[in-house]
Amino acid sequence: MRHCRTEVARAVGYESVSSFITAFKARFGTTPARYRLAVAPTLTSGDRQHGRRP
Repeated sequence: MRHCRTEVARAVGYESVSSFITAFKARFGTTPARYRLAVAPTLTSGDRQHGRRP
């Protein structure tokens, strides 16, 4: 299931999406969107068939 940036940011304790993205980039060296694109090829075929993304 794919969540919007606001949902993810709030779920991990950020009220500001921009603060979440800044912290994510500092920790992982990339933005959440680019990270998701890099991880997408590692999904199982079942996930792809059902449209699920990380």
